[in-house]
Amino acid sequence: VVSFLGQGEWRTNYFAVRAGVTTVVPISDFWTDPTLANSDAIQDNAIHLTTQNEVSVQALNYLDFTTDGYLALPTALLGTEYVVLGYRNSPDPGNPAEPVGGTQFAIVATEDNTQVAITPTLTTVSRVAGVPYQITLHRGQTYRLINLDSLTGDLSGTTISADKPVAVFGGHQCANVPAGVLACDHLVEQL
Repeated sequence: VVSFLGQGEWRTNYFAVRAGVTTVVPISDFWTDPTLANSDAIQDNAIHLTTQNEVSVQALNYLDFTTDGYLALPTALLGTEYVVLGYRNSPDPGNPAEPVGGTQFAIVATEDNTQVAITPTLTTVSRVAGVPYQITLHRGQTYRLINLDSLTGDLSGTTISADKPVAVFGGHQCANVPAGVLACDHLVEQL
């Protein structure tokens, strides 16, 4: 069963998996939600997958010319202490005064009343580099911080500490790899 928030309401997809066969479970309308671009906000937009038997889950964000994916980890493997690994911003080759995309991380709570302390390495929105702040997340809620201001900043090294297991993702909205190329790629990895 895959549950996710799409178009303002929780949706559920039921599916069956045969051993040794890849099963694709599309959730395409999930990605059309404009709130997915929000930064420094708590949202109800986690994807929750449950199965009767053990499975391997790969998440894939497929967009023309900028596809990326990751191995999704089960709740039993989640931790409470993380150091973010993202990717640095770079100037837009077409407009060198603006960064391309944004270095980012996201947190997903697995339990209600999860207290999370975050110490960012880069001043982003109202969050000051090196100054810890606290948020409270409930099961299924997410928090994402995206830096769209710094030309070369990186949220890598940001520390995240929670009192209950959380999933943490690091990456970049659209990174130029290497800097200066005329194309950018979405980068994401579950940490």
